[in-house]
Amino acid sequence: MVPKLEERYPDITRTRPANVSPHRTTWPNQTLPVTSTVTIGKLALNFFTFVEAGHVLPLHSHSEGEAHITFVNSGRFRIFGNGWERIVATGDRLQFDPHIEHAYEALEPMSQLTNIVY
Repeated sequence: MVPKLEERYPDITRTRPANVSPHRTTWPNQTLPVTSTVTIGKLALNFFTFVEAGHVLPLHSHSEGEAHITFVNSGRFRIFGNGWERIVATGDRLQFDPHIEHAYEALEPMSQLTNIVY
């Protein structure tokens, strides 16, 4: 029998899928991606599914001392911030320095990405 994740890693916490991650700010009338998060100690794995093209994870940044890496699992995204923009697709990887504002807009339905913050 395979042990449950919580048994193998006792300091793990999970959140159930939600439409809004608690550490994000929202835009009025904005449809957000479906979110699921797994946390192991300081490591947070955030899984996002953007059901429709045009769904947006709003502009945000991360704290000093936090590393942030994004993997595009499927689909295409417009990733943008104050004065910059980039189109990314399945297999692309990005890294953001602390305090660099960034947002994600899905360009295709059912696009998925994973953010690792540690």
